[in-house]
Amino acid sequence: MTDVTLLKSIETIEAADAVLGLAVHHNKLFVLRKRDDKQLHVYDTDDYRLQYTVTIPGLQPVTYNDDYDFKDYRLQYTVTIPDLQPVTYNDYDFTDYRLQYTVTIPGLQPVTYNDDHDFKDYQLQYTVTIPDLQPVTYNDDYDFTDYRLQYTVTIPGMQKERYNDLTECATENCLFVSDFAAKCVYKVKPNAEQRVSKFIDVPYQPKGLSITPEGNLLVACNPNKLVEYNVTTGEKVCELELHLEVKCPLHAVKRSDGQYVVCHTDERLSRVCRVGKDGYYRHCYGGLTGKGDDQLNYACHVAVCENDDVIVADSRNNRLVLLDKSMEFVESLAEDFREPHRVWFDRESRRLYVGECAGSSCVKVFNVIQ
Repeated sequence: MTDVTLLKSIETIEAADAVLGLAVHHNKLFVLRKRDDKQLHVYDTDDYRLQYTVTIPGLQPVTYNDDYDFKDYRLQYTVTIPDLQPVTYNDYDFTDYRLQYTVTIPGLQPVTYNDDHDFKDYQLQYTVTIPDLQPVTYNDDYDFTDYRLQYTVTIPGMQKERYNDLTECATENCLFVSDFAAKCVYKVKPNAEQRVSKFIDVPYQPKGLSITPEGNLLVACNPNKLVEYNVTTGEKVCELELHLEVKCPLHAVKRSDGQYVVCHTDERLSRVCRVGKDGYYRHCYGGLTGKGDDQLNYACHVAVCENDDVIVADSRNNRLVLLDKSMEFVESLAEDFREPHRVWFDRESRRLYVGECAGSSCVKVFNVIQ
C-alpha cells in the first residue's frame, strides 16, 4: 500500500504560471504552463536551476529576459518585450558567476557565441564571434538529476486553456500535448530538429492524456468520450462512450486489467470512477461536491501507482486523496497545496510531482515511501 502521509518533500519549483501538465521523460521533468509562448519547460531533477536557453525560429520579434530570485538565484519568471533594438547580452552573477540570463534580439548578424574566462577570478574577458550559426528555437528543459532549467519549448498558436495536458511516450521517444481549444494533440520531440508538430485532430474537445499499458495514447474528451490512438500512426484504436452520469471527464488512466480510472467533474458531481470496457462504472469514490473524506471538489487529475492505488488531485479542497484499487478512500494529504491541478508519479525514481494552478503556482516534488 502506498502511504501518502509518508511523502518526503524534496523540492519546490516556483513559477508565475499555472501548471497544466507534468511528465518525466529521459530523466527530465517537463512542465506544461499556461502561457502564450514557451509553454513547455524542462527541468534538471536535482536543483531545478537554469542551465541554458535556446532560441526558436518563427517566434515574433521579442527580447528575452530571465529574472532570478535574489536569495538562491532560481529562475522566477520571464518577460517578453517587443521591438527592442538589436543587442546581444550576457550577464553573470557577481557572487558565484552563474549565468543569469541571455537576451536574443532580431536583426543581429549570424554569430556563434564563445565565452573566455580569466583563470584567476573567472571574470568574463571577451567574446568570440563565429559566422554562419544556424537559427534555433527557444525552449525550457530541466535535467532529471538536479532539476536545473535546460530549455523551453514554444507551441505556436496554443491557447492558454486549463484543460490542456501533457504526457510522455517512451515508445516514440516523445511527449504529447493536448490543445483543448484547437481540438488537436501535438507531438513534441525534445531532441529533434523540428520539435513540435501536430499529431492528430480530435473530433471532440481533448483534455487529459495518458499512455495505456498497450502503448496507445488515451485522450479524455468532452462531453463523455475516451479515445485511444496509435502513437505512431495516429490511427484511432478504439472509442468508449461513458454512461451513468460520468460526464465531462478531465483525465483517465487505463489499468493493466483493461479497466479505466476516470476523474470527472460537472455542475454538481465530482468523482473518480473505475470504468469497464462497456463504458459503465463499477465503483466510484466521491459524489456531490464537498469537503468530507467521502467527497471531492474538482477532481481533475490522477496518478496510478504500481499496485493500482490512485492518487487524486482534489484541486479545490487543496489536497491529494489516496484511493485503493477498488476506489475506496485510504487517506488524504494537505501539504500547503494551492489548487493541485496535475499529478505525475514516476515509478522508476518513486517521485511524485504535483503541479498547482492558483496564483504563483509551484511544482512540488516528493519521494514516495512504500
